[in-house]
Amino acid sequence: MVITLPLLDPTDIVDLKCRSTRDNIIIHRTAQESPKEDCTSLALTFLQTKLEIKDKITIDRAHRLRRIRAPSEHDKGNGRSRPIILKLHQFQDKITILSKVGKLKGTVSFFISEQFPPQIVKKNKNKNRDRE
Repeated sequence: MVITLPLLDPTDIVDLKCRSTRDNIIIHRTAQESPKEDCTSLALTFLQTKLEIKDKITIDRAHRLRRIRAPSEHDKGNGRSRPIILKLHQFQDKITILSKVGKLKGTVSFFISEQFPPQIVKKNKNKNRDRE
C-alpha cells in the first residue's frame, strides 16, 4: 500500500524553517582556535566576556558554519573566520543576548545576527534595495 502525502505550500516550508531557527543566533568573526574546538564553551566565554552576560545561558548545540577556506586579503594570516551558530535552549536567552549586542558597537571584530532562512534574507535584501 502506498501512502501519498499532500505537498506543502512553499510559504509553509519557509514558515517551518523560520520556526525551527527561532532560537538560533550567529556569532560572526570569531577566531578559530583548532579544528576540534569546543564551540559551546567558546561561545559561552564570548557571551560572558564581550557581552558581559551574567545570566545562565543554556546552549543546546553550537558549531561552525561553512567549510575551512584559504585566507583572504582581510585576514591576519590565520585563515578566514567561520561563524559560530548557537541553538539556544530558550527563546528568552536569545532576547537577553540580542539586548546586549550594543556592547559590541565600535568593535570591528565581532557581530551577532539572527538566523533566517535564505528566502527571508533574500526578501529583506530586496526590500532594503527598494528603499534606497
